[in-house]
Amino acid sequence: MPWESLISASTKALIKHYGITSGTLAIDDSERIKAEALVTTIEKLALSENPRNASESISRAILEALPNRPSSKHMAGCDLGRQEPTESLKYKMAA
Repeated sequence: MPWESLISASTKALIKHYGITSGTLAIDDSERIKAEALVTTIEKLALSENPRNASESISRAILEALPNRPSSKHMAGCDLGRQEPTESLKYKMAA
């Protein structure tokens, strides 16, 4: 089954399922475009005569292409405060 037919059929099914009767359907291709750029860069690295320079180039390309998505939901980078056991825990561990 061609990809376009699959997209068309699944879009029609979603529209029917949710009862959407009017509006504009917008497809976001930004992640696909970034992935294609990354693949192109990796291909250039593989075919390069100077791998060290190509490696530096791919590193820059990856850092520019991938978004920085910091999350306040995760504890990475947060100050966790005191991590030593309290006196009561030391007492329980000794018992």
